[in-house]
Amino acid sequence: MKADGLPSPKVSRFHSAGHIPGFTLIELLVVIAIIALLAALAFPLIEKMQTGASQTKAAANFRQLGGVITTYAADKNQQLPGPLYSGQRSGYRSSLGQGLANALWQYMGIPAPIADYQPVPLLTVPALKKWKYANGDPYPGAYAVNQGVTMSPGQTNHPFGIYSIPESTMKLTIVPKPSTTWAIWERGGAGDPISGNRKSYPEPIHGSKRTVLFFDGHVEVVPSASPAPTF
Repeated sequence: MKADGLPSPKVSRFHSAGHIPGFTLIELLVVIAIIALLAALAFPLIEKMQTGASQTKAAANFRQLGGVITTYAADKNQQLPGPLYSGQRSGYRSSLGQGLANALWQYMGIPAPIADYQPVPLLTVPALKKWKYANGDPYPGAYAVNQGVTMSPGQTNHPFGIYSIPESTMKLTIVPKPSTTWAIWERGGAGDPISGNRKSYPEPIHGSKRTVLFFDGHVEVVPSASPAPTF
């Protein structure tokens, strides 16, 4: 009791003893363990969300690319772009005449090819960042164009031609079953149509699903284990 009759203020035992409140080592370890557990639980969910967002972007890119190919064909008497190599990169330059971007850059709204690599936005998605060639190539190719459709028994044509021959391309209007015949296929894993390629990937870039563009311009997301169909 103070001299003025008022009660003395209470003083914390910690402050009165000259100590600062804090956590014990055990309490800190418990907090760290809880944070680690939450991070471990959240990581797969975050990765799944990122993959889903990348696949949504891929589907949007493919729809736009389908429109680009259709517009190009309309301007070229229905002839498809090419001739092309089967594997398509996410970058282009003037020395790679077999690329989609080299044939379609004006329709894609991107700069003309030059000596140095430039990115192809319609063939680039976030999930591609984890795929690098052995030399650290910043523009890996995770897409394949269809190089064989059956026109009749014993007759196979190449929609986008074959660059190494070279062979002329087909007309879009004579591609058989355009709503079920794929034009561009995401590569990787067992369903990769050119899995023997030296730059193939052990698994699809989007895990259990892959994005496919068909010749009629529509896009589907199919199980990645499904092989690219042949007709």
